[in-house]
Amino acid sequence: PLGAILGFADILRRGVGSERARAGYLDTIRTSGQHLLTLINDILDLSKIEAGRMECERTRCSPHEILAEVASLLRVRAHEKGLRLDCEWTTPVPETIVTDPARLRQLLMNLATNAIKFTEDGHVTIRAAVYPDRPEPRFVCEIEDTGIGIQAEHLDRIFLPFDQADNSITRKFGGTGLGLAISRRIAEELGGTITVESEPGVGSTFRTTLATGSLDSVPMLDRLFCDALQSTSRVAPQELPQNALPPIRVLLVEDGQTNRELISLVLTEAGADVDCAENGKVGVEKAGRDAFDLILMDMQMPVMDGYTATRTLRSQGCTVPIVALTAHAMRGDREKCLAAGCSGYLSKPVQIDRMIDAIREAVGGSPEFKRPAGDVSRPNGVPLAAPAAGPIVSTLPIQLPKFRRIVDEFAGKLDERLCEMEAAREAGNWDELARLAHWLKGAGGTVGFDCLTEPAQRLELSAKQRSPEVAARSLAELRELADRIAPIAV
Repeated sequence: PLGAILGFADILRRGVGSERARAGYLDTIRTSGQHLLTLINDILDLSKIEAGRMECERTRCSPHEILAEVASLLRVRAHEKGLRLDCEWTTPVPETIVTDPARLRQLLMNLATNAIKFTEDGHVTIRAAVYPDRPEPRFVCEIEDTGIGIQAEHLDRIFLPFDQADNSITRKFGGTGLGLAISRRIAEELGGTITVESEPGVGSTFRTTLATGSLDSVPMLDRLFCDALQSTSRVAPQELPQNALPPIRVLLVEDGQTNRELISLVLTEAGADVDCAENGKVGVEKAGRDAFDLILMDMQMPVMDGYTATRTLRSQGCTVPIVALTAHAMRGDREKCLAAGCSGYLSKPVQIDRMIDAIREAVGGSPEFKRPAGDVSRPNGVPLAAPAAGPIVSTLPIQLPKFRRIVDEFAGKLDERLCEMEAAREAGNWDELARLAHWLKGAGGTVGFDCLTEPAQRLELSAKQRSPEVAARSLAELRELADRIAPIAV
């Protein structure tokens, strides 16, 4: 890929070719650059493995959220090849398991990306299950494709570094043969294995089995609930054009001048109004003075870094989505950004399509997106999005029966959960209050009641900080919002 990058860059520098041809050269440079970045990341991972330095953390995370994220990221790639990508659970889903979320995400991305790459026609299906009743609870994920398949005598070779089943595969499909070697080692580090069944011309099924940690007292989600929520990503009757943003104001906090110019240009062309800050201190000042719909925050900056700036904004009551930008690809870096208060995470070098998608998701993605009417802000000037007065209706397509049932079930148990939160606050049971608030923070937005997410987040933070006054205010706000949730007309 480096040869293609240098060669076509030199052609462009010389001004060779028509405008259409030059656009093709740029596409080749971009594709080759992405290939080179993937190759470098794979080699870095392999070097850690061979040095015995691949570390995996153990923390509680949501397997449903990780699987949904992987499916969402790859669905566009599958669609571009004319493939159907399905994702389903075959058992009830634990709210959390104990594993390394970043490595689990990498493992599933590797296997699913491979399945798409080697499938020319048909489908790719991600099928997941958790078996809590075995001596050791296990998470099992099967990725099935209708691709080219693998000869039986080659099945052992595909997990070796720099090896592929057939040399012609490299020429036709590309790749280095590192992905499966890395994936198997990740699985082993996470207390599991990868196996494969394949038939040439029919397809392959890669099965990953991983330890989950104890599932005692872990709430179980209905599998149909999770499947229906994942399918909401396909229900978009009024999607924006590709690379288009709603008319939003974005604050870009980035110390690199080149990055500021590039990202500002991209977002402006996509329809956003962009203001810039060169470090976290200036960013905090601008966010406190002006209203923004989203903040892009570089995490490594002089004067004040992004972690400190994000924590400062959240402590001031800022509820605007903050998406982290970081050049780090270290273990736990994504979780560190989220723990600081970021709503999302993008690694550098930023891929334009992925950045646009992340911003659209953070602000709602609808062409009709508008900033809340009126001057709704905190006393310190940090904007606070709040729903207008009147009934609150789920943004899910509740005209469809399966979504109507999901929203109905959530609304039906919301009052009970709020009573449990109030009881936990009065008893000073801060851990239980934080757990319940964390559930509501994720579940509320998932079922289409985004207005519950931010007060639930404040409630969770107040519980962790053991602040009874803030907790009482947040609970009162949640109760008021819950009372306004409109019943679903049958």
